[in-house]
Parts: sequence; structure tokens; C-alpha cells
Amino acid sequence: MSMIVCPKCGNKISSHAESCPFCGEVNNHEENLVQKQKFSLKSKKSRFVILTSAILIIVLSVSLYFGILNRTEKSLVNEAVRLIDVIGEIDLNSEDSIIRAEEQYNKLNLKSKLHTKNKNTLKKARKDYDKLISKNLIEQINSIQKVTIDEKSKIESIKKQYENLNAKQKSMIKNYSSFLKMEDELSSICIKRCEELIDNIGEVSIESNDSIDEAQEFFNSLKEDDQGKVSNADSLKTAVENYQKIIIDECINKIDSIGSVTLDKESLITSIRTLYSRVSDENKSKVFNYNILVNSETELSKLKKDEEDRKKTLSIGDEITNNNWSIVFKNAKLTTRILPNNTSGYYFYFQCDDDEVFLDLTFDVKNISTGDNHLEKAIQNVQVNYKEDYSYSNFIIYVSRDNRVERVYSWDGIEPLKTDTIHIAVALPREAMTSDGSIKATLKIADQDKIIKVR
Repeated sequence: MSMIVCPKCGNKISSHAESCPFCGEVNNHEENLVQKQKFSLKSKKSRFVILTSAILIIVLSVSLYFGILNRTEKSLVNEAVRLIDVIGEIDLNSEDSIIRAEEQYNKLNLKSKLHTKNKNTLKKARKDYDKLISKNLIEQINSIQKVTIDEKSKIESIKKQYENLNAKQKSMIKNYSSFLKMEDELSSICIKRCEELIDNIGEVSIESNDSIDEAQEFFNSLKEDDQGKVSNADSLKTAVENYQKIIIDECINKIDSIGSVTLDKESLITSIRTLYSRVSDENKSKVFNYNILVNSETELSKLKKDEEDRKKTLSIGDEITNNNWSIVFKNAKLTTRILPNNTSGYYFYFQCDDDEVFLDLTFDVKNISTGDNHLEKAIQNVQVNYKEDYSYSNFIIYVSRDNRVERVYSWDGIEPLKTDTIHIAVALPREAMTSDGSIKATLKIADQDKIIKVR
């Protein structure tokens, strides 16, 4: 028999008693128990419904969030997919394309990353590339059988490649400790070689340039720590200083020997320039007569230009030939009319405008090829300079045949072995007839650059 407490008097009574024997309170225990059970069951059902609904709402929300991309997200995902596809087959040159794809992928939010269909391809590409580059570097290290100076560039290259690796890639180079020993061995060999090159300089003279340069260049190629271990580094410094003193004095003396500049002194002036180039920047100011060298070079350039012009300059009667033409320079004059060869009786000529005058350059042109040639190709690129400051490049070609002068057009030709007299007419201002201003024509005759000095 189970006992309960009377809710009114607090005495213990049987749970089956209809009322309390002490105070007469009606016993509703069993009815209350049933009601509590019903309420508990109803409460549990309500909580289940609420929990189930909440889970469904969360699942639906997550599905909606991760299932739909906005326009910006779609664009970023498409670009990431494209860059991953671009990677292609992995080789030693794949790093840039992998990095570009990784940078784009890392810009994506979590939802967009889930929509990147080839994201696993990117992860595999990075993994495969790291393996490949580490394997390549390991093989390069293993290929060095003996450390010599000949392996210096290779060892330096391996070092540079290693420094460019990320931390994970570096950890994959299992034989790097062996490489460090090779570096140390190479340093000892290079230090010894540098000391030998410095000793080979010997007594410094004007001829010591090559041996000093070789030693200095090798010394500069050493690591800073190794430079401090070269026992005779001070001897190299002294040799460089002594050599600078020698070439400074030599420069000064040779510049003084130039004297009057002529074409024959070109080799001397060139050798001084070469010698001066060996003077260090901080010592160049010690060549106090350097301006003489500069002026001499300027004068020499003018002389050479004048000599080139002299060789190009035509005199009356000069002949210019190539495979197609034999051209003889006949005359150069200022005239108001272009006249034919035959002026007896009636003849035809060309008259210039009242405010102009023709510079008439006359040539006998012979076609020495086996086929017809265009007359206009015999003489080309005519330019006339008047008073040096005024340039005229418009010209007309005329051909003189008996008592007629005719203009030459692009279709006019000349038969093999035939000779025509042609006039190159350049219109100048009329004042050119009475002034004493210089007149010079440059032109291409039979494919050769030539000069005609009228005055």
C-alpha cells in the first residue's frame, strides 16, 4: 500500500483512501496523477513539434543560402573555375597559374567555394606542384658529385631557388643539409682562388688592367662573409689604387700629346677615350685636361663628316654606276627655264613662276641592264638646302630629247643601252639667283648617297 501526504493537514494517508481520516479532506490523488500524466504527454508532443519545426526551418534556410548565388558571387566563381582550368598539366612553370587561381579562390565566401566545381583540382595542382618542384631541387643537389669553381653558378642557382620556396616546400627538401655543406666547401675553394688571382697581379703597370679586373670581379662575386676571409684583400685594394694613379697620369700625358686634330690622330684619340673609361668615377675629375679630349673628339667628328661628304660630293663629269645605271653628272645651275639639248630653231622648254628660280641638276642617264627601267628610279630622294636653314624636297624630273623637254612620269621608261639627258628641277625662291647664300643638294643616284655643292 503506497502512502501520500494529505495536502490539507499534512498527515500520511493511504493513496487509495477516499478521504483523509484526520481532517476529512477528499483524496484526489489518482485523478491528479492521471491529469499530470496527460499534461506531461501533451507537453512532450508540443516540444517535439516545435523542435522538428525549428530543425526544418534551419535546414531550409541553409539550403536556400547555399543553393543560390547572386550575380557578383557567380562572376567570382566563374573566374575561379576558369583560372583553375587554365592551370592544365603541372610542370615547373605552373606556379604562376596556380597562384592566380588560389588568389581568386581565396576571395570567395564559403557559399561560393562550395559552388566551385573544380576546387579539388586546385588542391591537387598545388600538391602535385610542391612535389614536383621539391623533387627537381633534390635532383639538382644530388647531381653535384664534386664541388669545384665550375659548379659555382649551379650552387648559387640552387640557393636562389630554395630561397624562393615557401615554408612547406622548403621542408620537403630532405637533402638541404648536404647542400649547406657543399656551400661551405665552395666558399673555401672560392676564397683560395680569389687569393691566387690577387697574387697573380704582381707589380702594377699600365698593362695590369685585365689581371686587376679579373681579381676584382671575382672578389665582388663572393658573399660578403667570404670577402672578409680573403687574406690578401688589402693587396687588391692597393693594386686598384696604384693602377688608378698610373692611368690618370697616362690620360693627362696622352691628351697633352694630341695637339692639332687631324684624321690621322683618330686612333690616338680613340685610345685615350678607352683609357679614360678605365678611370673610376671618383677619380675622373683628376684628369684636369679632359675638356681637351672632348673638344678633340668633336673636331675629329667634324673632320670625318667633312671627309665623308667630300667622298660623296660630285664634280662635273663624275660617273656613278650600279647594275642598272651609268649616270654622268653634267651640270648644276640656277635658271628660270629648263631647256632641251637642241635650242636651234623652234624648241620646247619649261618656265618657272615669277617668284621662283629652278636649281637645274643635269645628268646623262644610261640604262645598262638587259630590260627596260623606269627613269624616275635613276635619281631619287632629292633635297636642297638653301642658306643651310631652308630645305626643299619637292622636285620634278624632265627628260630632254632633241628640241623638246618633257616631264617624266612614273610610267616613263628607258630601253636597254639607251642614254637620256634628264634634268632634276627644284624650285627655290627667286632671291637665290642674286644672293650669295649656300646651296647644297643631297640625293640618291644609282642607289648611292651623293652631294652636289652648287655654291
